[in-house]
Amino acid sequence: MMAASMMVMAGCGSSSGSSSGSQTAQAAETTAAETTASETTAASAAGAETTAAGQENESDEAEADASEAETAADETQEEGADIGAMVGMANPMFRCNIIEDINNALGCCMRKPTACQPEDEKFFTIDAYPVIGEYTFTADGTEYILRAARTRHDISGVYTSDSTLGALIDMMYAPGEDGMLQTDEGFGARWFAGDFQYSLYAGTKDGAAFEAMLDDIKKQVNEASETDSYELALKEAGHKMVKPLPENVFADGQLIDSTLPAELDLISIDEIEGTHTIMVCVYTEDLYDAVDINALEEGDVIIYNGDMIKVSSISTEDSFIYINGGLENGGCCLASNEGGTYIAAEFDDYCTYTCQGTVGLSISDDCVFNDAADISEPEKYMGLKGDALYERLSVDDVYGFSQYNTKIHVENGSIVEIERRFTP
Repeated sequence: MMAASMMVMAGCGSSSGSSSGSQTAQAAETTAAETTASETTAASAAGAETTAAGQENESDEAEADASEAETAADETQEEGADIGAMVGMANPMFRCNIIEDINNALGCCMRKPTACQPEDEKFFTIDAYPVIGEYTFTADGTEYILRAARTRHDISGVYTSDSTLGALIDMMYAPGEDGMLQTDEGFGARWFAGDFQYSLYAGTKDGAAFEAMLDDIKKQVNEASETDSYELALKEAGHKMVKPLPENVFADGQLIDSTLPAELDLISIDEIEGTHTIMVCVYTEDLYDAVDINALEEGDVIIYNGDMIKVSSISTEDSFIYINGGLENGGCCLASNEGGTYIAAEFDDYCTYTCQGTVGLSISDDCVFNDAADISEPEKYMGLKGDALYERLSVDDVYGFSQYNTKIHVENGSIVEIERRFTP
């Protein structure tokens, strides 16, 4: 990792508000310059008239001064007209609603971080050539800017005194090579996936936090890019790819009222002004549209537990579908489920899950903990509340709290029920 001196973030990377503010400031300075020049012209002209009345020998000099002042005023007015035109420029940034709007518009594979719940999210496409997608968010008080475009030129919007972030990375690494560097203002990185370039920038001094965020997003982007390229090749060959149904458990940055599999971070439990909080990684079960599953053919591909499985055989038994001989033979198994879906079935009554992100939640004062993890005493720890609940959570047992055995029920951003079941 290399270091470089960074002066300012500029270009399309700046928000439209700050860009307009900068231009307005420049226009104000120009107006002031015009006023000063006009005053200078008037003063010089008045001085010239007085001198002509009393001292003819200085009149030519005064007129020359007035002429120079008028010329300066004209030049300033021309500059002001140019800046005024800049102020009137159309905003090249177009607001989107969700990150998939960017992906659909550009064909890229932007992804949100999964190790945290991003806040203050904004999504844009920037009318440049080529079009740039921009996703800004805040994590742990630090603002991150993720960009994507189908180009090898710099797209970061980060400028130094004599270069750009992308150019610096090219100098410190090799042109077209993935790279990361530290600046006076923060950290920046760029990488390539498929025919798209991605850049990430954050104004932070915490290099470890930036690298962790970069690794999280980059891994998702790269995996999605490989999947999309493969899916396109499949379509061209007359086959299809079947994926788990997408689920969105967040709305406006908040976890919606729901019951979800969850992994509890017990170490993170804290009490602030009488309210208990905890960090939770929430999951969704991998469900498939029954129509897509029933239409599977040899040569198609199914995404199962994050892996791509090429279908070579399909068999059914009762309410189960076995692909490539089932789990015992390196394939997979799907079980009929409610709502016109199939669920990914694993050994020992498990299913497969997709992580939707980590979020901090409060624990309701009336929260109930139903703990049936101990099969020898399944009713002993049911209906626990208050101190009994936290005492049970603090027990260091062999069961743990993971998506495989734990579910939380959330209402209004607060956990109102925790369920833990026995698993083999």
